[in-house]
Amino acid sequence: MKHWIHHLFSAILGMLGFSSCVFLPHRVEYGTPYATFKLNAEATDEEGNPVEGIRVVVAPKGEESDWENDTLYTDKAGKAGLQRLKYTWPSTDQMKVVFDDVDGAEHGSFESTTLYKNGLDIQKTGEGSGNWDQGSFTITAKAKLKKK
Repeated sequence: MKHWIHHLFSAILGMLGFSSCVFLPHRVEYGTPYATFKLNAEATDEEGNPVEGIRVVVAPKGEESDWENDTLYTDKAGKAGLQRLKYTWPSTDQMKVVFDDVDGAEHGSFESTTLYKNGLDIQKTGEGSGNWDQGSFTITAKAKLKKK
């Protein structure tokens, strides 16, 4: 009798969907947070004149990331821009933009400049669409370069 009652309750619990004693109130998700980033960079000399040929690199501070592979160069107006869609989320607290003069004396010689969060204008331009999507951000980086 005890054997039959055990099998009867096992069958009833199985039909109700109880397969174990573990209860998970929230579903488990795996993934990496991401966001859409747009960068507007501008390089000028100390007098406010645009500087062409400056390499602009965007990267989270102190971390190796794919952002370091995104290298831009300023145009004749001293501007460079980048848009990355659904990119792995670097914290805006750790964001940095590096301006390097890599063309030598061709457009003037300037010292390297790095802008961290305090020197960047980071604006959230759109809300995320899910648990991992952190939204859209526009980063404006304006560097005044000192001559060597």
